[in-house]
Amino acid sequence: MVIEDSSHVTASCTATVVRPMRAQEAAEVSRFVLAAFDEFMAKDFDDWGKAGFAKFASPEALLARQAYGYLTLVAEVEGCLAGLIQVRWPSHIVALFVRKEYQGRGIGRALVTEAVRRIEMECPEAEFVTVVSSPHAVGFYQRLGFETVYADGARGAEHGMRLPLTSAADPEH
Repeated sequence: MVIEDSSHVTASCTATVVRPMRAQEAAEVSRFVLAAFDEFMAKDFDDWGKAGFAKFASPEALLARQAYGYLTLVAEVEGCLAGLIQVRWPSHIVALFVRKEYQGRGIGRALVTEAVRRIEMECPEAEFVTVVSSPHAVGFYQRLGFETVYADGARGAEHGMRLPLTSAADPEH
């Protein structure tokens, strides 16, 4: 489900806006997602996995998932696209990437916070937000309150994590 409104989220950097991705932005988003993958995750993948991720992060794939109903939000800082989150409905994060030059400035937190807000608003019966995290991002998710549900010891590259949602515990929702 794509919600067409814009939300302003206060983050550590100036004027961060979290909003749905526009079709004309898909190529730029794909480029910074692939750059982040190459820097932080590619070492955990063989050639086949790298090729698969390149297809997953292509502009066409980003737009196809968005059209299929995946929540696809970008963070914009002073006119620059700084991050992306994509959520398979109702509540599984399939992608969260922040441009290297914007990391550590609250962009990832702003994206997750806005995605969680929308999930709780549109799907109050959801109990958790889930993600299969790369080793690089486990600490980030833990700082946001995600708990590790499983760790893939065979490959060591995947960590299933979940964040309990407050709306699921609230009988008023």
